[in-house]
Parts: sequence; C-alpha cells; structure tokens
Amino acid sequence: VEQSYETAAKWYEKAAISGVSKAQFSLASLYHDGQGVTQDHGASIRWFTRSAKQGDLLAQYNLAVMYETEKQGQKSALIWYRSAAEAGIAEAQFHLGLIYDRGQDVVLDHDLARKWYLSAANKDHPDAQFNLASMYHAGRGTSVDYETAIHWYSQAAAHGHAAAQYNLGTLYDSGLGVAQDYNIAAKWYRLAAEQGLPEGQYNLASLFDRSQIALQKNDTAIKWYKIAAAQNFEPAQYNLGLKYYEGKGVTQNFSAAHMWWSFSAASGNKDGVANLKVLQAQMTVAQLTDARQRTRNCVQSNFKNC
Repeated sequence: VEQSYETAAKWYEKAAISGVSKAQFSLASLYHDGQGVTQDHGASIRWFTRSAKQGDLLAQYNLAVMYETEKQGQKSALIWYRSAAEAGIAEAQFHLGLIYDRGQDVVLDHDLARKWYLSAANKDHPDAQFNLASMYHAGRGTSVDYETAIHWYSQAAAHGHAAAQYNLGTLYDSGLGVAQDYNIAAKWYRLAAEQGLPEGQYNLASLFDRSQIALQKNDTAIKWYKIAAAQNFEPAQYNLGLKYYEGKGVTQNFSAAHMWWSFSAASGNKDGVANLKVLQAQMTVAQLTDARQRTRNCVQSNFKNC
C-alpha cells in the first residue's frame, strides 16, 4: 500500500471520534507534525488530551511537553508529567525531576528532584543518571557523596554521556571518591573529547602537558588544545598562546601567540589582555601584520585555518 498521510489522517479521525485512544494519539501526532493535515498545535493538544484522559501514557507525556513550551501551560505540564511519571514513564520522571530541581513554576524541592531522577535513573535514563550524580557530586540538596556520584556517572558514561565521562575524568584526576589515577582520568577525558566536549579535550591536553600520562601515537597537548580552541574554548586558546610564546611543544611563533591571546583577551581573560600587551611590545611591524592576518583567516574559516 502506498504511504499516504492524508488517507491515514481521515481514517484516524473516524476512529478517534468514535473514542479509540490509539487513533486519537496518532491523529494528534499528525497535527503536531503537519503530516497529512495542516499543522495545528491546538488540534494536536485536543486529541492528545482525549487520548491522555483514556490513560495513554505517551499521550500524557507528549501533552506535558507541549504545555511546557507554552508560557501559560506550566501547571498543565506538571499535571501530565506527574501522571506519566507515576505510571513509570522514564522520560516523564526525568522531566519532573528537572522541574523540581530548577524550581520551574514550583517550589524548589531537591528531595523530590532526587526521587524522580532516581526513578528514571533506575530505568537506565542517562540524563537522569547524570543529574542524580551531579547532585551528589556538588552536594546539591544532599550531602556530598563522591562514591554515589561515581556510581551514577559511570552508569551514564557507559551510555556514552559525554558530560558524565568528563566528570568521571575529573574525579579520577583529583582522586575524589576514588584512588587518584591519571590513566583512568585520561580514558574518560578522551571519550568525552572524542565526542567533541571541549572541557574533555582541554583536560586531556593538560594531562599530557603535565606529563601525567604517556603520549600515544599522534597525541600531543598541542593537538588537543587546538581542537578545544577551535570551539572557542578560552582556556585552551590562552594555553596555546603561552605555548607559541615560549616555544614549548611547538616552534616559537609570536604571530601565532598573538592570535590565540587575542581570542583569549576578547573572552575577558585578564591574563590574556596583559600578555598581549607585553607581546606586542616585543613584536616587529611585520609580525604584527602577520598576526592580524592570521586572526582574520582563523575567524573567516570558522577556526578551521588557524
């Protein structure tokens, strides 16, 4: 049968009007996405509501998400998130945890936030696992508990959660809640770095820079600083300026140092501003001209040609 959203919408509507919950849900989804019908969020909400009132859990969750995006819909969002959460929908439990964690149109309640994060985390929800870990890591609404934080970060990290991988790296790097182990820290930083997290890239570079771990093939502190700097991560830009100024790990190049410290200074780093002034006094007119051209090329190439 040839796919036709228009035909599907007609049949869903007939069944929806007669009270079939799944048809109401499907029709609401078509109105939400504008498939086979003119996009109409009002109609989508009406049909999701009818399905939700019949106990469809995904309809309850979708309804909550739609209400949450509306300025006047927070109370309704809370009602439907709670309904779906109490029925065991992990995504709803996570969102309910977020609402209480942030005090989003409710009284801030870290105990309730932790309760709902835990419910979702036990269902293997990586974001809930990460947020639960971060509460124990920072002592937000509870006492600091590094071991529990490590447990939940590890669960999220195993699902590929980059921020959890990075935070695990910091705990092994500093020896909080675990025996200090730079190699394990590097493992987690690398996983986060390879997913594009600039903090992971920077901290991996720092481990190399501090000679805390052995360099692997094609790995250098400069490489990872550059990758982080290309994402406009200021600490990496500052360190690159320092490397090029001192000629450590790279050939000394005042023009390159000027470029990276210019970016650092533009981000408000006072040391970057001060170093730039000192450096400019040491540079020739030709070097300054080259530095400014490098900076323009870098920006115009979106940090691909720096």
